[in-house]
Amino acid sequence: MAIRGNEIVLVREQGPDDAEPHWNLPGGIVERGETLIEALRREAAEEAGIELQRAGALLWVAEVQHEGLGGRSYFAFTFRIDEWSGLPGATGRDPMVSEAALIPLPEAREMVARREPRFSFVYEPLLDWLDGKFAAGAFYSFEVKGGRNQRLRGP
Repeated sequence: MAIRGNEIVLVREQGPDDAEPHWNLPGGIVERGETLIEALRREAAEEAGIELQRAGALLWVAEVQHEGLGGRSYFAFTFRIDEWSGLPGATGRDPMVSEAALIPLPEAREMVARREPRFSFVYEPLLDWLDGKFAAGAFYSFEVKGGRNQRLRGP
């Protein structure tokens, strides 16, 4: 999560199963041979056009138990990034991303809150952080089953 003052970097993306584009934090997967921090830097550059100097505090970890993955879990790590350079903007390197911008925190909250309920495991931790429910180090657990998400644990 790239922060500058009272603003946050968000990307507008639309996946193949999304009815319409939505705003979210830049992010993605760790590719084979990459460290978590290397993936963080690559995804920020690909999706938002920014260069990260240093990863800050780990804000939250979200475990997602997904029936579509044979019941296996995957984990999403969100770090606070205060040291970054560049102007946020879509780079064209990720075809799902149409826009990237530095958004005031109150406006960002409203933009993220419009997400479809099936993505609660993505946006609930961000909304909780924006609402001041925790500062750093939170753990969330979600279950995705039958097309529905259930929050099993969180602050």
